Amino acid sequence: MAGLLDRHGGRVAVATAFLAHSLITASWASRIPAIKHSLDLSDGQLGVALFGMAAGTLIGGRAGGVLATRVGARLVVRAGIPAFAGVLVVAALVGSLAALTATMLVFGVVAAMVDVSMNAEAVVVERAAARPLMSGFHGMWSLGLLGGAIVGVLAAAAGARPALQFAVAAVLIAAGSAPMLARLPRRTPARRTAAGAPDGWSLPLVVLGLIAFGSFLSEGSALDWSAVYIHDEAGATPAVAAAGFAGFSLGMVAARFAGDRAVAAFGPVRLVGVSATVALGGLVLALAAPSAATGIVGFTLLGLGLGPVIPTVVSAAGNAGLGTLEGVVSRLFIVGYFGGVSGPAIIGFASSQVGLRAALLIPVCLVAGIVLGSGQLSSGAGAHGVRRTFPAGRPS
Repeated sequence: MAGLLDRHGGRVAVATAFLAHSLITASWASRIPAIKHSLDLSDGQLGVALFGMAAGTLIGGRAGGVLATRVGARLVVRAGIPAFAGVLVVAALVGSLAALTATMLVFGVVAAMVDVSMNAEAVVVERAAARPLMSGFHGMWSLGLLGGAIVGVLAAAAGARPALQFAVAAVLIAAGSAPMLARLPRRTPARRTAAGAPDGWSLPLVVLGLIAFGSFLSEGSALDWSAVYIHDEAGATPAVAAAGFAGFSLGMVAARFAGDRAVAAFGPVRLVGVSATVALGGLVLALAAPSAATGIVGFTLLGLGLGPVIPTVVSAAGNAGLGTLEGVVSRLFIVGYFGGVSGPAIIGFASSQVGLRAALLIPVCLVAGIVLGSGQLSSGAGAHGVRRTFPAGRPS
């Protein structure tokens, strides 16, 4: 690994990729109501367009791994960020539901391709640094999501049209990130792990993927249903109910920025086991005693607990010797994305049958599964080939 990259430059470059990706994502998400109004779409029609993005995400998760394996993850990220920004602008200029749906399909494909590739690059930088860094990179993504959402709120309050906001954002993000993205690690495409394992599904990868599935589905449930739950079940005002999701988001950001030091100090098994237990306790609290206070506290604890899970799983899978780095990360995210895509819809359907409070027992069960499955993150010898790539007690 010596000479592979300038470690400091590589860290900043990967952090820049995560930040740019989330800023583009948040720019879109913050102006969905304005896009819906400009095209005069019903809720059902908007759902069709968003389904296009979800389908694109699943396609891009696999395509990103294949492309990155052939041409290198570095090139996919460097080309993908400006392409992602360009598709964002197109989304504000389309004039029909069909065009919006097609654009959202491409949006999802490009977003997932970049996501897979930048996570592969993050594993490379983490290996070179010989210490945990993954959680901090994901913390940058969460921070960018909050920042982008705030910009969207301010743009909407100022009466700025989405096309103008997106165009400005696209230029600034693409131009501002390009110099740092040029410092992403250079690797030979299709480089296999030291173990030389072929790409493909294996039991360890499936188990890690299921942990990612549970985390993504639970995150998606909090994203779409936390405010609804606090409002409907606890009778809170819309503003107070929104504080539940704000707490979840802030909890996740805080946990991710603290996650690298925590995994170095305690190891991945203990960290995920304890943090998922915190998430489980928070969600149980919110459901067991519905009120504004318990809802906000409960969803904040859910964010704190889930924050380190995905970064730790990506790091473990990327260093497990289960195939090419890009192929492993791609397969992990395909399973995880399915949880994120299907989760809100599953909760919605279950809610229509048994009520929202009972429906949220689904993520309760999945988070409990993460607690039970945390042992699969072991870096000890013989634990499904997952090996330690940095000392357990070294600070980040």
